[in-house]
Amino acid sequence: MSGENGGGPLISKQLVQGGSMEPIFQVGVIVEDIDAAMKELSAAQGVRWGKVADRQYKQWKFKRVFSTEGPPYIELIQGPPGSPWDSSKGSRIDHLQWWTRDMQGDSKRMLAAGLPIDTDGVTESPLTALDGAKLPGIFRYFNAPASGMRLELIDESVRPDYRKRWGIDGADK
Repeated sequence: MSGENGGGPLISKQLVQGGSMEPIFQVGVIVEDIDAAMKELSAAQGVRWGKVADRQYKQWKFKRVFSTEGPPYIELIQGPPGSPWDSSKGSRIDHLQWWTRDMQGDSKRMLAAGLPIDTDGVTESPLTALDGAKLPGIFRYFNAPASGMRLELIDESVRPDYRKRWGIDGADK
């Protein structure tokens, strides 16, 4: 489909202009039942999954899992009501995620494009594993209301640990 840019490049190519972001790394999907969603996508498309992980951000406990093939990877998230990943409103595509080498510069670009910060894991409390371990929380979601989703930036400084933590192939490439 073409837009105002006359059928130009995909969004991932548009956003990477400037050299600080790479193409889309993962698609985040909010699900009401993470096990049922994994089973459904595995049966329909042969998607294989890493280990489901329990996490906490601020007061909210949630579950997430990544596909093992990608990019782009599929991230399934089952979250409680009121959280940034509220699954009580139904399953849906929630966000697209990019690695960034310049969180502040790319954040300024998103803000200049009219996309307000939705969830700020850079300046707010980091993610915490349910075992109490603090996890690098260098991420930021921006609300993109015209497209009906959020755009997530994640600082590439956490990339090496990302692959180990989530058991996904190629995350550190």
